[in-house]
Amino acid sequence: MNQMEIIKNIVKIKNFIKIYTAEFLSNKSTVISITIGGLILPILVQLITWNFVFASNEQIKQYTFSQIIIYVCITVLFMMTNDSDEIIRTMSERIKNGSIDVYKTKPISNFSLILHISIGRNFIFMTLTSIILVFFTFIFNSSITIHVFILYILSQILTIQIAYTFSLFCYWFINSVFINYLFYLILQIFGGFLIPIDLWPEPYQTVLRYNPFRILISATPDVILKPTPTNLKTIFFLAIFYIIAFIFIIKFIEKITIKKYSSHGG
Repeated sequence: MNQMEIIKNIVKIKNFIKIYTAEFLSNKSTVISITIGGLILPILVQLITWNFVFASNEQIKQYTFSQIIIYVCITVLFMMTNDSDEIIRTMSERIKNGSIDVYKTKPISNFSLILHISIGRNFIFMTLTSIILVFFTFIFNSSITIHVFILYILSQILTIQIAYTFSLFCYWFINSVFINYLFYLILQIFGGFLIPIDLWPEPYQTVLRYNPFRILISATPDVILKPTPTNLKTIFFLAIFYIIAFIFIIKFIEKITIKKYSSHGG
């Protein structure tokens, strides 16, 4: 990719950010409902629950009450700002009405378009999340601030990749609700949502520790709370490995859809 292409991509992303940020801020009811229903209430429920659990314990498997609450806050924030439902729903609508053919002929690939839209749509949340992550990182170990920020960016790229991969199955499943439900079910179980992996039974920890959904939700708070060199290397390796792997997975599934359908809306 030459310098002109990089500049063009930056300009495209800036345009998407400007358009979708204005659209989001214009809908105040959505902002309020997301903040209260998607962030404040879940954290409040978990705060009450974990306060009861820690009533007779100072630590649970080397986790203090404050560490658990930070873990919960970050994973709830990541789950709330996840744009996967929009990606899957949008792809489903384009496939059903046949407009996917139009997007296939645009100058940039369909995935690149989805990536740009998702960044534009979530720019405010991504910015606020970055600030919160930097704040928590300074509390535990300020020397890994850059590592945490880079890991967060990698996790967002992988989130869009996996969501787009799931959305491609809308070629076979007419109802996107099922795919959305399946995605979030897998994400909550394998992503380490609300409960740190170390608190799970031993037989399940290996699967939870090395699956791609962990990078989406629990990897970043894990690094903040346990910033050991081994933990950092393992999580960064997994993030980069899965990002590269899903590049090939997406291309493979897209080829199947092209061979299977003479018209993508058929």
